[in-house]
Amino acid sequence: MAPLSVAAIRQSVIFGSNRVFNSILKIEDTAFHHKVHDPLESFYWRAIHEIEDEIEEIVASKNFKLLVSGMMTGVCNSFVVTPSDQIKIQVQSGQSKNMLDTLAKIYQTGGIQNGIYRGWQASVSREILYYGSYFISYEYYRQILSKINPFSEIEGKVSNNIMHPATIFNTLLAGGLAGCTSWAVNMPADYVKSRLQGDSITNPKYSGMVDAAKQTYAQHKTWRVFYTGLMPTLVRAFPVHATILCSYELLKYYIV
Repeated sequence: MAPLSVAAIRQSVIFGSNRVFNSILKIEDTAFHHKVHDPLESFYWRAIHEIEDEIEEIVASKNFKLLVSGMMTGVCNSFVVTPSDQIKIQVQSGQSKNMLDTLAKIYQTGGIQNGIYRGWQASVSREILYYGSYFISYEYYRQILSKINPFSEIEGKVSNNIMHPATIFNTLLAGGLAGCTSWAVNMPADYVKSRLQGDSITNPKYSGMVDAAKQTYAQHKTWRVFYTGLMPTLVRAFPVHATILCSYELLKYYIV
């Protein structure tokens, strides 16, 4: 019930905010335009001038903008997903009976900041890693598939005609691969977040994200613990994100 109750809101925030940030980042001006005879000229500014073209090229690139847009999407989504994840984890760990009971218990114990949004720092770290890699890898896989799929509508270019069978196939495959990629990137942050939010509400073991990571590593003596459950997560991620992104593209085709 916890994830279902915010599923529609969460997806709206993810794709809505991502489109907003994509639109914002289309601007061509950068912060690296300086006057030739700047009165504040110094060694620092001269060094910046020397690599200014390279920096501007990176900042202006599509991949950089996709990365920043995805990361900002993750920040927005963290405000929605943090309470939902905390309630879900508490119920699944058996510390509470149901969603409403858990919500009331969390609020009574810690209020909003230290209760409902406990573990937000860990959550926003996970979301930034997740969606930063999610959208950029999705675009990358779409471009690759448009080149290697012989049935693609436009050879070598990503087609916006979602109704074309090859485009649907490319979208499903790219979505599934993007989901797997993003989970592989953010798995350690997700593991720490789950440990932190699954901690006792009344008698917490961890003081924060860093403490949870330190105690977990000290207990298991290996970094592999942070990738616990990776394979079943990837198996789940592929069909889930293939469906999500293909559904999004289809709905966008009919609505926009």
